[in-house]
Amino acid sequence: SIVFVNSHLAAHQDKVAERNAHYERIASQMHFHGTPQFESQSSDVGDPFTSEAPALQNLDGGAMWLGDFNYRVNHDYDRARELAIKGSLDELLSREQLAMEMQKGSAFRGFTEGPVRFRPTFKFDSCTYKEKKGKGDNSEGPTVRAHRTSTVSSTGSSRWDIEDDPSDANGNEKDPLVYDLSEKRRVPSWCDRVLFRGAMPEKSPTSSERGASAAVTGSVAEW
Repeated sequence: SIVFVNSHLAAHQDKVAERNAHYERIASQMHFHGTPQFESQSSDVGDPFTSEAPALQNLDGGAMWLGDFNYRVNHDYDRARELAIKGSLDELLSREQLAMEMQKGSAFRGFTEGPVRFRPTFKFDSCTYKEKKGKGDNSEGPTVRAHRTSTVSSTGSSRWDIEDDPSDANGNEKDPLVYDLSEKRRVPSWCDRVLFRGAMPEKSPTSSERGASAAVTGSVAEW
């Protein structure tokens, strides 16, 4: 069996403790129908299967925990933006809140994450461009900044794909990799995450091996 958990944790740069507290509360209240509810017991924070998530301890398979966790990068806006544009991910990731909290054992103990090999997506403005003054005129007009952040779609790609399309249909040159054009100047970060726990299979099972009628159970924690 595989369990999927989706969460939206506390927002804002300085709310690390609140995010950790949300994780603790969700993990302690999860219960999946058909699995025993374990009583909480003390455990060393380094234990990968801590009693904070008793519902996950009795699973035969793995677990995936995903959502808008809202952990940010501990950097000032200008420096983080510069590093993101350059593609200097190592320095950004070394100051990334979720990775640091997981390393300390403060959140998502026992979970891991695949390597992050892409630039921050939080508050990436996906349709900023420089407008030409007129048809046949190569001089640049004012920079047009559309306040729309990037979205993820399963049905198609964004119209304003900066890396693949340096100009729009009218020949307007777009500024590359622009982050948060609002007055808030929020730090480029990786807020949407996918974590997993459990051994990965050596090979993908066939349809007959995994079956087509496995029971699906759910858990909802309201608070």
